[in-house]
Amino acid sequence: MLLLHPTVKATQRCALRASFPCTAYPRAASRLVLAVKGYPSIDCKSTSTFTAKSAARASWCVSRTQPPEHHQRRLVCAATMGSSTDTFFPGSLVSAEWLHSHLNEVQVVDASWFLPTMNRDAKAEHLSKRIPGAVFFDLDAIADVSVPLPHMLPSNEAFGAALDALGITNTTPVVVYDNFGLLSAARVWWTFKVFGHSQVAVLDGGRPKWEAGGHELDSTAPKVDVNAGAEAAKRAQEAPGSVPVKYQANLDVSAVRTFEQMLANCGSKAEQVADARSAGRFGGTAPEPRPGIPSGKIKNSYNVPFDSLLKDGLYKPPEELTSLFAASGLDLSGSKPIIASCGTGVTACVLVLGLDQIGVKDVSVYDGAWTEWAGAKHSETELWRE
Repeated sequence: MLLLHPTVKATQRCALRASFPCTAYPRAASRLVLAVKGYPSIDCKSTSTFTAKSAARASWCVSRTQPPEHHQRRLVCAATMGSSTDTFFPGSLVSAEWLHSHLNEVQVVDASWFLPTMNRDAKAEHLSKRIPGAVFFDLDAIADVSVPLPHMLPSNEAFGAALDALGITNTTPVVVYDNFGLLSAARVWWTFKVFGHSQVAVLDGGRPKWEAGGHELDSTAPKVDVNAGAEAAKRAQEAPGSVPVKYQANLDVSAVRTFEQMLANCGSKAEQVADARSAGRFGGTAPEPRPGIPSGKIKNSYNVPFDSLLKDGLYKPPEELTSLFAASGLDLSGSKPIIASCGTGVTACVLVLGLDQIGVKDVSVYDGAWTEWAGAKHSETELWRE
């Protein structure tokens, strides 16, 4: 990987040198750094010429105030040098060790969220302790709050405004985690993906695995206010176009299923539906965590409880994931797309991320999920509900 400052023109030959020791960037001994403002000038020739395409793959440029002394950050921009499919990350999941080694090169996002029955406060936990440098993504507030359903996807403008407030650009490498381990982080990962942010990964095992590895937590006041993203999204929703938005979000509607599409699919059976809720909720023998919502399932759907994909807080190996999905009845051949659902669209994304680990990509999410389906005042849903 070659680290570039973004002011270098795409076709310009760059004078490069290692402007500070590679030890400042763990596992980066093969990288070169372009001298930037505040660092010594350089005067040596490089054989590398950057095209517009390779410049477009520059993955991050960020100037931040200094976090705790043990994690001083530098102004750099990472650019991949391989094919257009190259990514900053080794995959959609990264380990606590990987994140610790690359903490200065990514933006960490705390996506913690809890079910109403868990009696935990994600904001309070973020304020108390967080992975160093983390900003808080409020899943319930960076959402379409105009509908009576929880954490539905926000508009392009609201999402972009929230990311502006969090200091995230279109090319920022983002690592998402949550305090449960693997719950809401997958939903926020998927949200970034559907809005066009390709450089995003999930911390496997979340904060529990980070702590278990002996890595530090920051208990000082966050440098970005815990409500910054939520307030920016709210302003964008209440007065669209009133605030300039730098982040360019572009929702991929093909990755999202609506109530009407789900209703049509009940008849066509063109797509398979995988439900991430517990077997009890899916089978109608255990209550839903939200008052007034009956348990049960969409007819012809398959049950893959999200926690069955995990062992000791981590995703199971790909071969085990394949067996689990196949045992549920899902066809993994690629001949039939998969729709992931759950209670409110959160743990459905744990399934999406799990399917991603075994190379199954043709997967969408029913955003309204069972809460919308079971609560719909529509005669046809009764025909397709069990």
